[in-house]
Amino acid sequence: MYFVTQLTVVASLAIICSILHMAHAISCKEVFDKKNEIQDCCSAPTYLNTEGLKECFEENKDKEKREMFACSLECFFKRYQVLEDDGEVSKEKMLAKVEGFEGEWKQTSTKMIEECFAKYDGLKAKYGDGGKKESCNPSSSFMNMCLSKKFIEYCPAEHWNDSDLCNKIRSGECEPKKGKGKPE
Repeated sequence: MYFVTQLTVVASLAIICSILHMAHAISCKEVFDKKNEIQDCCSAPTYLNTEGLKECFEENKDKEKREMFACSLECFFKRYQVLEDDGEVSKEKMLAKVEGFEGEWKQTSTKMIEECFAKYDGLKAKYGDGGKKESCNPSSSFMNMCLSKKFIEYCPAEHWNDSDLCNKIRSGECEPKKGKGKPE
C-alpha cells in the first residue's frame, strides 16, 4: 500500500510539473518578438559577426522591403570581403573564414558552408535568377538565412544555451511558414 501511495504522489507531481512547464513555456509569438536574443543561443565562433549590420540596414532603409534586405545583406557581406565582383557570395572566401577555427567546429563549419552552397547552386540551376528585379544580388540574403539556420542546427552542445527560446528556435517549431507571416 505504501508503494502505491508513493507512486501516486510521484505521478501527481510529474503531471503538475508538466502542466506548470507547459503554462510557462515560451510561445512562438514570444520567440518571434525576441528575435534579437537569438544570437545568444550559440556561443561558438561565427564566420561573420553582426558588426556593421545595423549600418547596412540604415543605408538601405528607404528601399522596398525585399530589396532592403537583399541590399543590406549584400552590404554586410561586402564589408567582410566575401563577395565576388558580381555580388555573389564566394564559397572560397567563406571557407577561408573558418581557417582559424579549431577541431571539430572547423569541420562542421566547413560542412555548413558546403551544404548552403549546394542548396543555393541547386536553386540557381532550377530557377535561374528568378527574373531578378532587385538592384542587389540576393545570394547574400540566401546565404545569411541558410548559414544562420545551420549555425543553430549544428551548434555544439558546449556552446548551446539550453533555454526555452533557443530550443524553440532550434526545433523549427516557430518558423513562419511561407505566406503565413509571424507565427501565432
